[in-house]
Parts: sequence; C-alpha cells; structure tokens
Amino acid sequence: MLLLHGSSSSNNTFPEDAKEKCLLGSLLGNSEELKKFIKQSYIRVSRQIGGANAAKLGKVAEDFVLKILKRELSGWTLKRNGKVTGISHTDDGRETSFDIVAKSPNSKYFAIEISFQFTTNGTIERKAREAKDRARLLQSAGHFICYVIDGAGNINIRENAVKTICNYSDCTVALSETEIVLLSQFLKVASIE
Repeated sequence: MLLLHGSSSSNNTFPEDAKEKCLLGSLLGNSEELKKFIKQSYIRVSRQIGGANAAKLGKVAEDFVLKILKRELSGWTLKRNGKVTGISHTDDGRETSFDIVAKSPNSKYFAIEISFQFTTNGTIERKAREAKDRARLLQSAGHFICYVIDGAGNINIRENAVKTICNYSDCTVALSETEIVLLSQFLKVASIE
C-alpha cells in the first residue's frame, strides 16, 4: 500500500524524494505515464546513480562525524579527505587519502575511515582489504587508524569485513553522536600517550 499510494496519503512526514517514488497507484490506468515512471525508475536504481547517491550520503556521514569532532576537539586540525605526511601505499609515493584526518596539538595523526549502510558492498570490502596495510603504515609511524561503521547491512551481511576492520583498528565506533564523542575521547587520550 505504501508503494502504491504513499505519495497521496495525507498528513504524512515522508521525505519528498520518497513521495515521488510511491505513486504507482495514481498511475494505474494511464499507460503512458506508467511507462515513463518505469523508465525513470530504471535510471534511479542503476549502479551509476546508486554510486552517486552513496557518495552524497557519504559526505553527509562525514559532515556529521566532522561536526562532532570539531566540537569535541578544540585546538585540533581536522580535514576531510586528508593525508598523513609520509604515509603512502602506492609505488609512486603519493600520500594516502583518508575520509577524515585529525591532527592533535602535539602532531599525532589519526586517520578516520567511515563506512555506513548505504555505501556499496564494494566500499566496506575495499576498506577491509586495505585495513591491515593502513594500520601497519600508520602505527609504524606512531599514528593511529580509526573506523566509524554503521548499518545493519554492514554489520550483519558484511560481518567478515567488519571483523577484519576491527582487528586492524585502534578504535572502532558506530555512527551516532554518543559513539563519535567516545572516539574523540580516545583521540585525546591516545594523543598524549
């Protein structure tokens, strides 16, 4: 019923983009409009569009984490798509990019990677493949690697990937304000050890 008539229900709080997708019931009997909707829906679910949407949502997740870390880590340098000086996993020496890099006032670096429910399976699998090397590179230079992981899809379906990430992480938290505050507390303590 939701998919057929969700857009025409009254007094609802559905997001606008959800309402646009839940209007099949209003198209029944109008074959031209139904064909148009189905063609547009095919584009909406294509891998290219899915990847673009995941990238947009990834930025929202990064903004959320960054906002809380900025509030909690006064005097720290925080950078999205940041790099840690001297850390490279390529033959040409290009420095490795991390979702967020936090630099403490005493120059300890914390690379923070974020994976959440709506990123593709390939994203969490890639982060798991890279986890051991990233941990080795950062830790041997006296720095840290941390992960923010969210979503039942990641935790239940990609259990092995999450387990691998946790094994090579200095601190792993979920994507919630309380957990990001815990991450900031870890960063503060680890930066002075």
